[in-house]
Amino acid sequence: MTTSGVTTQDSKVIKSFELETANTIRRYRLESQGNSGFIRSLGLLIKKMYEDDVLSDIGKEAYENSSKEKNLSYESLAVNFSELILKASRKA
Repeated sequence: MTTSGVTTQDSKVIKSFELETANTIRRYRLESQGNSGFIRSLGLLIKKMYEDDVLSDIGKEAYENSSKEKNLSYESLAVNFSELILKASRKA
């Protein structure tokens, strides 16, 4: 269910900017490998949003699951985050 830019699932919320970021990462990843720098920048942005406590509970959970590996690149973080957010939004 979507109301005012928020997708809800069992009292958990996916913020609209998280969903838009996930869709952007997926779209740019499918277009070209040349977009890896941009995707890496989005990974850094996701990390910063996590550190600033801006992400929703599902976003935080997706970030934590995405960043479990040591020495994980920001590009991999962004791709993993995107996949988890999109998967969670389909369940909503």
